Amino acid sequence: MKLMRMVFVVFIIAFIIITYGISSSSEKIIKPISILGPSTIKFPATERRPGFTLEISEDCCYKGSWPEDHFLLQIKEPEDSNTLAETRFISSYGDFDLQLVDVTGDGIEEFILVWGKGRGTSARQEHLSVLMQSGKIFKPILEILVSDYFGSGLAWWYDREFKIIDNKGPIALRLDLKNSPFKGCDLCSPSLIPKEKTKEFVFDTEKKVMVPRTIVK
Repeated sequence: MKLMRMVFVVFIIAFIIITYGISSSSEKIIKPISILGPSTIKFPATERRPGFTLEISEDCCYKGSWPEDHFLLQIKEPEDSNTLAETRFISSYGDFDLQLVDVTGDGIEEFILVWGKGRGTSARQEHLSVLMQSGKIFKPILEILVSDYFGSGLAWWYDREFKIIDNKGPIALRLDLKNSPFKGCDLCSPSLIPKEKTKEFVFDTEKKVMVPRTIVK
């Protein structure tokens, strides 16, 4: 059985979720773990939020085609499993990547979800959604395309990382463009590769969404 289909029960402590590596004198890189399949993970309480259990499972309420693409994400009380918030999402071929990072600076992690759309040869796109828990629901504060194809078997994509600006915040999402080599390709369209090589986003406390950040070179 593929790793994506396995259900993991993981007991972790808060400092395992985020480890730091210094990239420069003014910025630190955050390296959150990736959750790649159905999982049950218990997060202990911190000084700024209570403990909770994160559960990701296949959505048993969905009865249509490709049921393996449909998931239910739930936040539950750590003791009695009472559901605090939930959302459903779809990702083609059942492949997704979920990371938890506090990008708003309030001490509560947001959910950074990379999910796929489309099936077939060179047809799958990947999108990145940043979801903020608001009561019993999740609100998207950023939606962006992060990978696609520009020819058969030829893809472009953004590698991502999270960094603390000026060693004290806020936390920025950085995207760096990569693409498959295509020299001498007659049946591809390099013009479909994004022009922006690097993007950065930070949370705007007034607009309550993530907005582009000017990159100082």
